[in-house]
Amino acid sequence: SSTSEKKCLARAKKRLIHFIRQVNDLRFVGTTKTAISLFPFFGATLFFPKGWGW
Repeated sequence: SSTSEKKCLARAKKRLIHFIRQVNDLRFVGTTKTAISLFPFFGATLFFPKGWGW
């Protein structure tokens, strides 16, 4: 493939990565509230068994 093709692919890749990051950020903002409300439950199931030696 030519160098111009490679440049085009690299640019497209960068754009795609940027887009995915934006989507992930939006999803993260949306799920943060859910995660905070679920954390006590998950935290209890993950940490207490180890902490109590079960």
